[in-house]
Amino acid sequence: GEVLGGRATGLPLVPSTSPVRRRFQVPRSGSGRHRATQPYRVLQATEVSPSRSQHELGVRNGRERGVAVGEFAPLRIGNLTLDPPLIVAPMAGITNAAFREMCYEEGAPLCASEMVTAGTLLQRHPYALKICEFGESEPIRSAQLYGVRPEQVEAASRWLVREAGAQHVDLNFGCPVKKVTAVGGGAAIPLRPRLLGRLVSSAVSGAGGAPVTVKMRMGVSDDLLTFMEAGRVAEAEGAAAVILHARTADMVWKPDIKGYLSAN
Repeated sequence: GEVLGGRATGLPLVPSTSPVRRRFQVPRSGSGRHRATQPYRVLQATEVSPSRSQHELGVRNGRERGVAVGEFAPLRIGNLTLDPPLIVAPMAGITNAAFREMCYEEGAPLCASEMVTAGTLLQRHPYALKICEFGESEPIRSAQLYGVRPEQVEAASRWLVREAGAQHVDLNFGCPVKKVTAVGGGAAIPLRPRLLGRLVSSAVSGAGGAPVTVKMRMGVSDDLLTFMEAGRVAEAEGAAAVILHARTADMVWKPDIKGYLSAN
């Protein structure tokens, strides 16, 4: 019968008009309506020419699929091995469980959840609990967490791992929204390295062995670049990896990413 392809099979995917086992619902941007993704099926062995690699034949929507397993050195984050070394970034309103399961079926090695705040999670707010729901087929359960109180971050990290089954916790210190940074939160937290260190160490303690990563920006502005010191602090406090968003908070999401890393 028909099966859905993905990382487990390593086989290319092609459009199919036949029924599939499952369809995922993904919300349209700015709308409460939903649509089903286009079904795909696995190519049978007789349909694959032995003279061409599976990567070359992996075509979807008229384009070749991207990085193949083994094409680059794997990325190791704590006890996790990501091959290829790619991460689907957390995106509010997008990276829900259905979206992540689709990404995993297409070969993504790690997909993070939408950001959840420690305070609302500890209050068991229904929306926060919904964000922390994982799909049955997710091979790695990754949650992104934000908080400014170390005791809340520790308790929330512990709950994510023990109760929600998270295998990876990512701390978000990259929010550029002015009403957040104006009170010292989000991307402004690295301006206070001692607070940053306490938040990271609290998350590491609460996660109990699950790797904790830190997402940060280069700083709040060109005059206040904090990423080098913040990275050293995060490493010293037990972070398994640092994920750098190569923009300052002032740049928000402008497309012209800074070239500081290549220049230095």
